[in-house]
Amino acid sequence: MPIYQALVLAILQGLTEFLPVSSSAHLAMAPWLLGWKDQGLEFDVALHIGTLFSVIVYFFKDWMQILAQAAGLKVGNDVQLNKNPQLLWYLVAGSVPVAVAGLLFKDVVETTLRSPYVVGVMAIVIGLVMYAAERYSSAKRDLGEVTLTDCVLIGTAQALAIVPGTI
Repeated sequence: MPIYQALVLAILQGLTEFLPVSSSAHLAMAPWLLGWKDQGLEFDVALHIGTLFSVIVYFFKDWMQILAQAAGLKVGNDVQLNKNPQLLWYLVAGSVPVAVAGLLFKDVVETTLRSPYVVGVMAIVIGLVMYAAERYSSAKRDLGEVTLTDCVLIGTAQALAIVPGTI
């Protein structure tokens, strides 16, 4: 892949990851729209790891508080994080479903699910789901009220995000 394509995709990833849109869909659709060869899932994962690194750096102080609280230490002064000392373990538990889905469906994700048609349909379906959730949900909870069950359910829903076009 030429360096300019890698740069375009990296910038696209950086711009879309923190918006309520699918950055994976953009990474799958951009090469198709621009007539480039698909960069493959490994490159997409590398871009997502870069995004993860930036999140860890930006929220370093919060991560230190989360890690310390998991070890039973009182570190940091974020009130919301203080309300949930089990947050690290909840995050780990919530990550299990997507990890399992990624391992089980890696081959399908690399081929069939990167189709522009699948990506487009999923983007529309998830957009409608998000609209309905925003419109009809009345539940408002803060970080201190998040439970292990919530995290596992969120992780299970997040497993769907291995399909480009979902969030």
